[in-house]
Amino acid sequence: MKEIIGCIHSGWKGAFNGVIENTIKKFKELESNINDLIVVIGPCIKKENYKVQNDFYEKFILKDSQNKIYFSKINHNKYTFDLRKFINQQIFSLNVKNVENIKMDTFGEKEFFYSYRRSKLYKELDYGRCISVILMT
Repeated sequence: MKEIIGCIHSGWKGAFNGVIENTIKKFKELESNINDLIVVIGPCIKKENYKVQNDFYEKFILKDSQNKIYFSKINHNKYTFDLRKFINQQIFSLNVKNVENIKMDTFGEKEFFYSYRRSKLYKELDYGRCISVILMT
C-alpha cells in the first residue's frame, strides 16, 4: 500500500480553476484509495469578511449557476463569498468523505494570521509572510 501526502494552497482562483479536482485525480492515478484519504481544510477567510464585487460574483455564476449558494448579497454591487463552503463542496463532490475543517478566520483573527486583503483595507504597509509544512512520520 502506498502512503501519499499532498498539500494544496487553494484560494478562490485555485479552487475555481480546478486545483482540487486535479490533485484528487493525481491521487487516484497514484493508486491512492480515496476512502482512506483524510483532507484537512485549514484556516481561511470567513464569509462575513470576504466581500467581493459583482464581477467576481458573475464569474462564478457564468461557470455554474448553482454557484449562487456561495454568495450573499450586500447591495447591488457587493456580495460576501463563502470560500470554505465552496472548497468543501468541491471535495465532497469528488467522493472524499473524511474532511476536517480548521475553522479559523485568516482575516478576522489578526493575532494569528497575516492577510493581504486586511492590509489593503486598513492601508497597512505590509501584510507579512507565513509558511506551512506537512510531513508523514
